[in-house]
Amino acid sequence: MAGSIITGNTQSYQLLLTNFQTALTNPLNDRCLFLTQLLQDTPLKELQYVFPTLVENIFGFRTGIDWGLLTLEKDIQVKEFDSFRKLLGPDGPILKIANKFTEEFSPKFEFPIACLPIPSQTMLQEGKVPALYVNKLQILNPGMFPSTLQLNAFELYFFHFTYFIVNPTLKNSLSNVNQQDTLYAHILEDYLSSFLPTENRAVPLFQTPSNIQHSPILTSSLSSNYGSTHSSSDHLPNLNTSPGRPDFLSPLKQKPSLLKKGTVLMVASPSSNSSYGFGTSPAESWKSETFILILKEMYLNQNSLDHQKTSYVLIPKTFIPSHYHIWMVRIMVKHLHFFFNSTLSSNQSTGHGQIMIDSLGRLKSLGMTQLIQKEMYCFLKSVFDHWPLDASFRVPLETYLSYIQPWRYIQCDLDPSVWQKFMTENLLFYTTIFQQIVRRFLRMDLSCPKNAYMLFRLTKVICTSELRDMIIQAERGSISKSSNLGLSYIQHSPEKFSFRKNSQLEITGSSYLPLFSEPVFMLVTHLLTAITAAREKASLQNPSSGNTSRGFLAKVCSFFETSDDGINSDDNSPSDIRKVASYLETSSKQLCNFFREVSPPTLNNAPSSIINYPNISLNNNQSEVNNTKFHDLTVAERIQLLNKKKRPEVSYHGNPDLQPVRTYEIGYLVRLLNDISQQLNEKYTVEIQQLYFRNSLLGKISRRILSKPTTCYDVNKSKDMQSVSWNSVHLPPRINLRVLANRQLLCYFIVYILCFYNKSYYIHLEFVEHFPH
Repeated sequence: MAGSIITGNTQSYQLLLTNFQTALTNPLNDRCLFLTQLLQDTPLKELQYVFPTLVENIFGFRTGIDWGLLTLEKDIQVKEFDSFRKLLGPDGPILKIANKFTEEFSPKFEFPIACLPIPSQTMLQEGKVPALYVNKLQILNPGMFPSTLQLNAFELYFFHFTYFIVNPTLKNSLSNVNQQDTLYAHILEDYLSSFLPTENRAVPLFQTPSNIQHSPILTSSLSSNYGSTHSSSDHLPNLNTSPGRPDFLSPLKQKPSLLKKGTVLMVASPSSNSSYGFGTSPAESWKSETFILILKEMYLNQNSLDHQKTSYVLIPKTFIPSHYHIWMVRIMVKHLHFFFNSTLSSNQSTGHGQIMIDSLGRLKSLGMTQLIQKEMYCFLKSVFDHWPLDASFRVPLETYLSYIQPWRYIQCDLDPSVWQKFMTENLLFYTTIFQQIVRRFLRMDLSCPKNAYMLFRLTKVICTSELRDMIIQAERGSISKSSNLGLSYIQHSPEKFSFRKNSQLEITGSSYLPLFSEPVFMLVTHLLTAITAAREKASLQNPSSGNTSRGFLAKVCSFFETSDDGINSDDNSPSDIRKVASYLETSSKQLCNFFREVSPPTLNNAPSSIINYPNISLNNNQSEVNNTKFHDLTVAERIQLLNKKKRPEVSYHGNPDLQPVRTYEIGYLVRLLNDISQQLNEKYTVEIQQLYFRNSLLGKISRRILSKPTTCYDVNKSKDMQSVSWNSVHLPPRINLRVLANRQLLCYFIVYILCFYNKSYYIHLEFVEHFPH
């Protein structure tokens, strides 16, 4: 359980606790001011008792109720926003106290292992210690797995800070955050600017007594193959000190480093006096390296490709980040590009990894690739596999585009060839993930303006001549065949090749499909065909192609009209719809220029099932839709199905009164009227049946109004999902008020009420005129 290991018993501690509890009950602005003064006036020996509780309370660790990190509005709650930002800032009282704890006597605080990312938990349960957690595990009983980490104050604070946006108890509040301009985002940018400065300035040095030992954080783990955090040094202490103890918590063996020996080092405690040839001690960059390691661990390491394939019991489901989580990852990626590119100048010949002789030179020497590449690759692949097929995909896509464009985040102009090294090291981001995104776009409605714009953004970034040449050069060096293989061999060989240099990004045994190969050409051809179909559909949806001079009443009635095409599902304005054709046409040209071996489909030679649409109305196209079973469709017909021009045969066998809400119905009215109908049917079952089956005129009227008896089917699935049983259910005559939720019917009813009211009003005026008092 998170908290301090030490407990206080003195009278001064009781007074501190009283003042602390009083401060937490004050309004936010007064709370921040009171706590600032309290932290300045209280001795460190006593603050250690309330520090973990304060951090937990700020981030809502236990209760799920934080101090407004996501809800404070900068332009409205100005005082609260500024006070809270100063309290948590890099030079604020919270981190000042954390630094004093670390510098003076470094008390240890607990953080639950259950809150760590699942891959790290799995490794610890397998007896392997990721480098970040070395010397942070306390084994009380031999053979017993520890339940908490032992952290110093600086580490505790940032574990809580990063855990905030992955905390399951805060998932609902995170899902409702639709803006990036939150206090949490501003504080994250403050931390990035302070601990990873882009102006080549040094981070303040720790003044730490030499007798205090800190848990080592290994920069050497970052320099292992492609940035895996789960590798540690051979010099790590073996936690298995007892000969009879099982092989719990043994450090991992170090993998061969990609860096020169001079750049591989251990970031030991800030008190270390060892020289590493960079002009300064590791103490100056200890905070920076600790911060970025924790950030990477909690933001990016929530899923693992290796463990997803092997440890089904330990990882029951994939972690799906929130929309806001990915926003924060993008902020981190963009700043890291600026940080590593700050060492580049106009006469540089290679990108990422130039060493500066300053306090952060050792960290900058690692480069973006060694720092976060493997975790970022797994993060993006997992997101692209599980993200919904809607317009919210824009944020993950922009995060991906930010990572693969380091040249956007630099202060000087460089030759494009400078980035060949970065391209080669991150080849899978440009090839494998790109293919994954293309397959995703094949499943999306490209006639939707937001989806068309996302495709345009992707092709604009990827499909350039410079990038094509660099990818071809990188693929030539990555094929595990003869080094003399040319592009023609890559293009026409049907087999898939495995990586030589990038193999550690994927799971063992994975194969690589070159970007310029026949299977990818076929994939791009399907995408171009889908673009052509979407362009034709967009031309039908374009408001300028129809009669736009409708009256007010027609516009009001159009809201209540039945529509199944989903055009307005993403709140698309007419101006957005008019841009779709431009986005799609540009994307098609860019793809054809990039994949020169692919011929663009035209309206004349494209499959007729895709482009030969009848002249149909946007609001009534059901008669022209072909009902077809999905497994009987060709590839072209399936694309037509995805573009909503063909509908598979779907039959509903359940309770007809409980069918899904239609687009021409009002959802909440459907649910309300269904509840009323059920209550009436339960109360008057006998009377309704007697009335329905009467042979009188009243019975005939009842059979016109009431729902007729019918038989529906109840589907029961076994727990193992291996068998399905159908049970027939007989429904007697019943009241069904659902028809009253129809938009058109409500529109007619409102118009009738208005007309009746106006007529009554004029009759009243005429009556008064003829019969005055």
